[in-house]
Amino acid sequence: MDERLTNYLLGLLSDKEKVTLFEEMESNESLKAKYAEAQNLMSLAQMVEEHDDDKYTANKLNEFKRKTHTLLIRKIAFRVSKYAAAILILIGVGFIFNKYILDDRYIEYTSPVGKRTEITLSDGTTVHLAPSSKIRVPKKFEGKERLVKLDGEGLFDVTKNKEMPFIVETGKYNIQVLGTKFNVRAYSKDSNFETFLLEGSVNVYNDIEKVQLRPNEGVTLVDNRLIKTSVDITNVNYMQTGVYTFENKSLREILSKLETWYGIEFRVKNKKLENFSLSGKFIENDKIEHILLAIQQIYPFRYKKISENVIEIY
Repeated sequence: MDERLTNYLLGLLSDKEKVTLFEEMESNESLKAKYAEAQNLMSLAQMVEEHDDDKYTANKLNEFKRKTHTLLIRKIAFRVSKYAAAILILIGVGFIFNKYILDDRYIEYTSPVGKRTEITLSDGTTVHLAPSSKIRVPKKFEGKERLVKLDGEGLFDVTKNKEMPFIVETGKYNIQVLGTKFNVRAYSKDSNFETFLLEGSVNVYNDIEKVQLRPNEGVTLVDNRLIKTSVDITNVNYMQTGVYTFENKSLREILSKLETWYGIEFRVKNKKLENFSLSGKFIENDKIEHILLAIQQIYPFRYKKISENVIEIY
């Protein structure tokens, strides 16, 4: 395996070397494939216990050991050993998340469809990215503010720094904090916007309006205005555990969530179905077909796949 990949995963490459490596991967498919393999196993070592998959994990780890340097092996083996019942591996996805070095100053993280991602920023702030989300962050926070750009949904646990406010910029509103825990949902392809606060205080604003939130308060966008709402704590549970629980949600709301997270379009022919109220849960990595079959047990309906990314419900 290319020694640069080992050094990159161990954090031993300089910024300039990282840029050179990623530029080379753009035209070198073999190098890109080796990076994907290495990153997948390193990400595996960092994930929390989710599913029983000991045999598969052990096989993949042994395979990886044969291809990497001893120093990297020991680090991964040590971290994996902390989780006795092993760890979910993404089959057919390749990366737990994609990480792109944009230039000498910024990095972009992308969470794939159907999967969450947890990252730690240079100031110690942790971010849980929902599926189909991406965030652009500086390699190092400098100046008078800590500015990140979000397209999607993220749960932020911000390290406090009174001298340098933390700002999440979205295509709709910005959220400014000093140090707190809050959730933001702002996909560029979706007209909806919402954020809710768990700890501390935040300011939600754009050029037209500004709203301050206190713990257990939230706002959502209604008719192009921010309206305070009750907090949906299930979002936090999902972001941290991968189990999405919902109570008295309409089928349309559930389908909208699945559309965003899984990159699928649902075409509901019988509009009456959209208003049915549902309670239940689904788990990260559940297949769409399994989720629909579960819902069918409550409200009988039929569905068929029109294409790979389009499902018709009738």
